[in-house]
Amino acid sequence: DGKSFFTGGEDGTVRAWSVETGAQLALVEHTGRTVHGLRLTAGGKQLIADYGDLLRVYELPALREVRALPF
Repeated sequence: DGKSFFTGGEDGTVRAWSVETGAQLALVEHTGRTVHGLRLTAGGKQLIADYGDLLRVYELPALREVRALPF
């Protein structure tokens, strides 16, 4: 939607940010994991985080986890 962007870190966090203000909108943490990549679904309603051996699917904009899939 052009209103937010997402980051993932070596600390296992996934964050949603406001493009307009730069404010953090949402945060999820999986301590001891590294986020290797992020992808939005085609409709832009979900975010997929690659944790190496596990994919987590988050509903946007709140980053509510809806599914975890072994990878």
